[in-house]
Amino acid sequence: QYLVVGSTTLLGQIANEPLEIPLTSIQNGDPDAVGLFSGNTLVDVLSYGGSVTMGMVTGIGTFNFVEGTATTVKDTGASAASMVRLPNGADTDNAMADWALTTTPTPGGANVP
Repeated sequence: QYLVVGSTTLLGQIANEPLEIPLTSIQNGDPDAVGLFSGNTLVDVLSYGGSVTMGMVTGIGTFNFVEGTATTVKDTGASAASMVRLPNGADTDNAMADWALTTTPTPGGANVP
């Protein structure tokens, strides 16, 4: 399974029904972070465009969204670019090693360089 964050047009390309988040819940300014939770437990994170080490999640608490060394990779805003885990799905708990920018987006599919 893959988490895809993108426009309504992009999400419409994905075969599985996407999780829709209100536009007001997502902003794109440096730094930013994404966290995946199971209940109140943070299970995976990504901080990009800088380090979010004290991110407040309303009703849950404050969390460090940096795994290992923070990545210097960030979205360029180009329509043919995407931040991906490479090799596909790798999670070494070190963001610098795990994340890359690809110019071949594959929404909902395996990541490629």
